[in-house]
Amino acid sequence: MTYRWGDSAHTSVIRESDGASIPADPRNKDYSEALGAGEIAPYQRWTSLAQAKAELTGVIEAHAARLRVAVAGTNDATKLTVYREKYATALDALAGDAASIAALEPEASARGQSVAELAGLVKTLGEQWRAAGLSIDASYQGHKAAIAALADIAAAEAYSTSAGWPF
Repeated sequence: MTYRWGDSAHTSVIRESDGASIPADPRNKDYSEALGAGEIAPYQRWTSLAQAKAELTGVIEAHAARLRVAVAGTNDATKLTVYREKYATALDALAGDAASIAALEPEASARGQSVAELAGLVKTLGEQWRAAGLSIDASYQGHKAAIAALADIAAAEAYSTSAGWPF
């Protein structure tokens, strides 16, 4: 029989004799027969371990960025720094620091809030964002270390980039 890959992602094989689409699953008898015919080679997503590690690292970087956007509305380092600075200013204002109170007064006034209300809100949100950010960063660093430790392409194929994230 003659076989060919059914798509560019190598998720199926086409058996030319009857046009059957066979899932590229080693547990599938027809797929095993296609491999045994020697007309197709088992699909490997990557040709080198370095390529696999680079792609997996890109996947976890993108996921961490999406989570940061979901939590803080941005993944921009400058904006995240501004948020941290505003959080610090709010804490100082709550502690009675005159310069911090003055820094928050224009925004508090525009919102129709007292400086204490605005500072309390910023403190609460900042603590939530900080906790979520630390959790995201810890998961990212864990994945990064695990990917660096992968020994071969088979281990990279088996690696789950979706496990172990905080949400």
